[in-house]
Amino acid sequence: MRIPDTLRKPVIQNKRTLMWSIVFVVLISLFDLLFSLLLKDAINAIASENMELLKSARSKV
Repeated sequence: MRIPDTLRKPVIQNKRTLMWSIVFVVLISLFDLLFSLLLKDAINAIASENMELLKSARSKV
């Protein structure tokens, strides 16, 4: 299957924009994953009413 020129031409002209977009998507995905893990620890600490766990979750930030 051949990619039409109308789709290929903007990508070729904007390689730098495409590269930065891919880099930022990866970085944002990693940040989202880290935030989810930290939030999980905080929620577990609050649900178990263990203040020591909450302090350790806070210190990871």
